[in-house]
Amino acid sequence: MLVSKNFGDIVTFSRASSGWAFSSGGVLMQSAAGVPRFDYDPITLAARGLLLEEAGTNLCLYSSNMANVVWNKSNCVISTDGRLAPDGTSAAQLLTVSTTAFTNLVQTVGAVASGDSRVFRIWLSAGTVDTLMLGIYDGSWTGTGQSARIAYGPGAIAQSVGARYSVSGLSTTEWTLVEITRTGFSGATAQVFIYPRNAGSANAGDSLYLWGADVKSGINGTSHVPTTSAQATRAADSAVISDLSKIGYNPTEGTVYAEFVVPQIGGSSRGVLVFSDGTATTNRLVLYMNNGGKMGGISAVGGVYAVSMLDTAVLVAGSVAKVALAYKANDFSLVVNGGVPVTASSGEVPPVNQMRLGTAYGNGTGEILNSQLRRVNYVPKRDANSTMQANTR
Repeated sequence: MLVSKNFGDIVTFSRASSGWAFSSGGVLMQSAAGVPRFDYDPITLAARGLLLEEAGTNLCLYSSNMANVVWNKSNCVISTDGRLAPDGTSAAQLLTVSTTAFTNLVQTVGAVASGDSRVFRIWLSAGTVDTLMLGIYDGSWTGTGQSARIAYGPGAIAQSVGARYSVSGLSTTEWTLVEITRTGFSGATAQVFIYPRNAGSANAGDSLYLWGADVKSGINGTSHVPTTSAQATRAADSAVISDLSKIGYNPTEGTVYAEFVVPQIGGSSRGVLVFSDGTATTNRLVLYMNNGGKMGGISAVGGVYAVSMLDTAVLVAGSVAKVALAYKANDFSLVVNGGVPVTASSGEVPPVNQMRLGTAYGNGTGEILNSQLRRVNYVPKRDANSTMQANTR
């Protein structure tokens, strides 16, 4: 920006529901509708940036009350003992094995059609055991199209067999967020299963802590949406600069720099920012990550791509990327993490009147970032490629 200004001075932010993000103290906090979420790493407490997400519906009922009958229990009981959950309340759910036998905790989360995708996320912490198995099934523990990761916290996760994953190395003092994605549903109904220790036999007295179960459609895990007796939806975030004079926008030439946390790769492209005329795709200048994890830059004029650039590097989910896009008639450039510039020597600059953050669509309706935007700087001139490289290292 030409001058330093507060976020609210130049950005109009909206979200039609509350949303959750981590505070600077590492506690998961609720932000009211219309309030931006500036997210922090719950482990290191480092600032991560403005959280911008698409709408998401949690299909899992009683997400943090596993004692409810919607959670089917075999040879185990759920209680609370005052342990603090990630949201700072004493609602951590203690699962205790009551009988030495096959033990599980199950919830059916709705019908799935062949080819559907779901993401299952849950927070875990060790009790008397630091291992468990879990998965998302479609009537059977067999199946294909699964992937899993530790999103936050200590521990390791590995595929056991079929749709089952083993988690080990949980901490008694920290929480771990586990994410399992399944794209290979064959139909029937989706169910989430949790097995203390393993899918064989647990021992009476084995225990572990659970909290915040989320099941969402698609393949990209997003922030927690609490539920009770009904599914709940978090609305999409929107951040727009409707008066480009506030950033000194130059319609002839300019350079925009951005820094963001790389979202999960796959599914759709993810927009970092877009200058547009307010329509979805007619006139826009876009900085985005494609569904293969590569950064791209687009100039669309009258709904036709005048410029389309794509970097060759594949970004790593969870890492911080520094990128730059320069525009000028017949002189465009894209630089990613200080790498070799991708250039275009022909093409027009589109007529635009606004800038949106965390989306690739000019009206903000699609390809939302689903991650944290850390920094955006605008320069009202076409910076040299060498300057772009230096500023993104």
